Amino acid sequence: MVKVKICGIHSSNEAKKAIEYGADFLGLLIEIPETNLSLNPTEAKKIISHNNKGKFIILTIEDDPIKLLNLIEYISPWGIQLLNPTKTNVEYLSKNCDIKIIPVVHITNKNDESKIELYCEADYILLDSKLGHHLGGTGKVHDWNLSKKIVKNNNIPIILAGGLNESNVKGAISKVKPYAVDAESSLRNNMGFRDLLKVKKFIDKAKN
Repeated sequence: MVKVKICGIHSSNEAKKAIEYGADFLGLLIEIPETNLSLNPTEAKKIISHNNKGKFIILTIEDDPIKLLNLIEYISPWGIQLLNPTKTNVEYLSKNCDIKIIPVVHITNKNDESKIELYCEADYILLDSKLGHHLGGTGKVHDWNLSKKIVKNNNIPIILAGGLNESNVKGAISKVKPYAVDAESSLRNNMGFRDLLKVKKFIDKAKN
């Protein structure tokens, strides 16, 4: 059965409910500009401490390996999603910490598959869409044919993101056959936080 990551968790209650509904992974945005979902490290650490059953993945635009390691040691997440991955920071973290390393590869054209080779030390690869300078949460679907090819040609587990919602997630899983699916923008309420009913429906659709 495909795994499900719910991104943009902003409170302990959201985390608790997402876990209750069957989420396998929960994403916490750390100091990401231009979003009200962003948390500081202390807030993220508190959410994790209140929900010890969850597998939390922190998302960061930081690319400096030393700063990333310091962030990991302070928050103690299950994994880290690198929005600005480099061969250097992926290799450094894989050698110096024992959490899951998840670089993001933005799928824009067929040449993006070659980027996977840069991150052979990673535990997972997350495939996402890109819109302008936004590195995630775009609500935009990319070419699933390219994602399908990446899944087929690589042994590393692939997490599929980018415009997934309760209406298209079953089709995405059927076509791409990823290890996991990830949603954020389609799960917002009118305040931009998690709509728990949408979270439940998305998880149910993905796992049905």
